[in-house]
Amino acid sequence: MEGVQADTLAEADFLAEVDLGLVQQDLVLAFKWFTLAATQRNETAEMNMGVIDRWMTPEEVAEAQRLSQEWMDAYSRYAAKPSETIRIQNR
Repeated sequence: MEGVQADTLAEADFLAEVDLGLVQQDLVLAFKWFTLAATQRNETAEMNMGVIDRWMTPEEVAEAQRLSQEWMDAYSRYAAKPSETIRIQNR
């Protein structure tokens, strides 16, 4: 994270918290979940992907994309089994 410039006050606050050790950071997992949310047209997730990918290596981005695809594949196999559909009763 050294040498990363913040574009907004929120980013500056986040970077300060990281520097102080107040934030446990896993950009690969964050990028994975933002990628999955972005597939559902979540604009905030798309924006966050554009922010954190500047802090990631190409290998980290590739790993996050691999994890996202792995999750989607596993979800697709699970969701394809109607007998295992979870039903929530209205209260």
